Amino acid sequence: MNTAKNSSQYSFKFVEPNFLERDVRFGLNLNYVEKDSSFSSFDSKTMIFQPMLDFPVSENGRVQLSYTAKQGELFERIGVLPEALLGTILRLESRLRRPSVINIVMTLGYRA
Repeated sequence: MNTAKNSSQYSFKFVEPNFLERDVRFGLNLNYVEKDSSFSSFDSKTMIFQPMLDFPVSENGRVQLSYTAKQGELFERIGVLPEALLGTILRLESRLRRPSVINIVMTLGYRA
């Protein structure tokens, strides 16, 4: 459910099933989300970069390797709520420099 007054999302997803003319799949996911909340004193921006490789390891098994880099920002909207009502943790987090999350995932699949 999206309760944001103004929300923008831009996504690009691409999968090449025969990368380098081999039985290797290459995928790329790029995502950008911007939310301007109508009921909160904070707005947010999130960016995601996610490449993926998928290749066979046996006749019936494949491995998928993916890397995800996610970066988010909170922006305090000045004058929306009195200073005393603002959450201390959110206010401090909004002043930090772009928190980042990095995930590396390996998935093994098997088909009988």
